Amino acid sequence: MKRLGLIIIALLFWTSCSVDVSGEFDDAPIRHDTYFSPPAWIQGEWVGEYTINGNNGSDSFKFTEDNFIVRGIDYNERINFVSEKYFTPTEQISTTNYTINLKAILFTEIYNFSRISESEVSCVYERGDNDDWSNRVIINYTLTRR
Repeated sequence: MKRLGLIIIALLFWTSCSVDVSGEFDDAPIRHDTYFSPPAWIQGEWVGEYTINGNNGSDSFKFTEDNFIVRGIDYNERINFVSEKYFTPTEQISTTNYTINLKAILFTEIYNFSRISESEVSCVYERGDNDDWSNRVIINYTLTRR
């Protein structure tokens, strides 16, 4: 009986390693599109401090001329990987505010940055299911320039 189990496991392993998974992405070129244009006042690296339910934490934010990176997630790269069809970004830019709205199929993330000074920015982050926005997560950050 033990030998039969080993044979089944070996067959499953062999077939899972040899299956040809051809799909629509095999011949697709790797895209390098950009979707963000952060204003000059926010470009650079920041540390965002927050408190949730009495617990303190921090996240890293990086803004370049044409990209938005938070907690190590490069959003241009993410959108290029999954396609704008499944992950749509929009921006609103002013001299003191920068809002990024990232709408995915099932959820939406919104980052609303407000300039306080050259070295300090406030951010309200919201994430919720598209069909139940009332149950969203809200995090208030204070960002300081690195």
